[in-house]
Amino acid sequence: MVPFCTPLSGFAKVTYMYGIIKAGNADAVSLTTWIISVATNMSRLFTVYVDSADVKLMINFLVSTLLSTGVLVTALLYQYQLLPKFQCGKLSRKYHKHDD
Repeated sequence: MVPFCTPLSGFAKVTYMYGIIKAGNADAVSLTTWIISVATNMSRLFTVYVDSADVKLMINFLVSTLLSTGVLVTALLYQYQLLPKFQCGKLSRKYHKHDD
């Protein structure tokens, strides 16, 4: 079995992270969904390892796990405002130092 879903799924997750960063907002992102995605991919990775140790499938699920984790961490950072928000390629005024 060849993992055909990796490029498309990976591109979608990278695009999702980019969208969150560009918007500077992850309020519409369901953290529960991405926690489930990470857990599912980790369980698939473990299952493949125990069942067949198929390297291609393991790489597929490892990459998927890492990218899902990336989306989850990005969403967490923006939902809890741990990163500065960018607007049109510049930091928002909230994060600029003023010499008033």
